[in-house]
Amino acid sequence: LALPVKDNLFLTYVVGVVGATLLELATGWAMESIFKVKYWDYSKQKIQFRGYICLSSSLFWGFLTIALVRWMKSYFYRR
Repeated sequence: LALPVKDNLFLTYVVGVVGATLLELATGWAMESIFKVKYWDYSKQKIQFRGYICLSSSLFWGFLTIALVRWMKSYFYRR
């Protein structure tokens, strides 16, 4: 999702935060619904939603997205 905006650091971060957080929310909900097990639980974090997602992890996803788009992509896909 972030590759189209890879030249804009802020947009890369925002797309990473939003995209990864939505994926984490959907995955957590689906896995609990299907397998009846919660594989991670953020319920003890201050800002969280039903234990599936939390602000600190969401912010981290943005930085990880920047790292993956900026540095890891260039390692695997040489121009």
